[in-house]
Amino acid sequence: MTRARIPFLKAQGAGNDFVVLDEGLTPVPTDLSSMAPIWCCRRTGIGADGILVIRRGGSLPAMECWNADGSRAEACGNGLRIVALILSGEKVSEVSIETDAGVVRVQQRRRDDGEFIAEASLGIPLLEEPITVSIGHTTLQAIPVNMGNPHLVVAIDPEGTPDPVQCYGPTVELAIAQRANVGFVRIDAPNRLVLRVWERGCGETLACGTGAAAAVAALHPSGAIADEVEVQMRGGVLQVRLDQNGGVHVEGPAKVCFEGEMLVDQEHLRPVQMDILPIESPKSR
Repeated sequence: MTRARIPFLKAQGAGNDFVVLDEGLTPVPTDLSSMAPIWCCRRTGIGADGILVIRRGGSLPAMECWNADGSRAEACGNGLRIVALILSGEKVSEVSIETDAGVVRVQQRRRDDGEFIAEASLGIPLLEEPITVSIGHTTLQAIPVNMGNPHLVVAIDPEGTPDPVQCYGPTVELAIAQRANVGFVRIDAPNRLVLRVWERGCGETLACGTGAAAAVAALHPSGAIADEVEVQMRGGVLQVRLDQNGGVHVEGPAKVCFEGEMLVDQEHLRPVQMDILPIESPKSR
């Protein structure tokens, strides 16, 4: 069976890691639902929380996000910074990126030490009335927040016992029809939160950009936190701020870890033009 070589980048934002496929480098299939679980597997694949695809065919660069289970995510805060980093080779300090949730503006800069930093403007969150979720003898109150993708925010110590992320995350995810990313958050100070997120489609991740935005959006109306908040997650810190119009902006790092090539069976690439991909047959290896 012939195989195609597909170049990819491995990148991460605050520990939230992705395989990145760029149409500027290679044709990319339109449907990655069957391949994402294979490529994202940390034992037998490349290993990642998801796949980011940079589409180049429109008036703006577009980002697709595929979760590790093959489902499609409407938005990805850390992914936006990664895509902005890759596009920064075009020497721009601001870029607009099309997503399934709409166009997002990302401003980028370098710190004095050279670290890449970007801020994504995620828009005005949509909050709904809290819901209750019963799990055994435990009842949790969760605040629904839509940041382009659905979140449920639970004000409970994310470092408590039993581990709330593993014990409650899989069940709370299913509390709404479209499944939710579930954030477990503790307020340490008006300007500091500690957050862990159970993400639909891949389980707990080291960081979640839209999850950080959702946590701030959910807690801010109570007056318990400030307009600018540091959100500490296991993979690092994101800075979240609310503007005067209620829009949420998330700032943090992004880094390309390495680049490589995947060998993919030709039958998985039927949606793309195989004649412009370099093909390797078993006999040539």
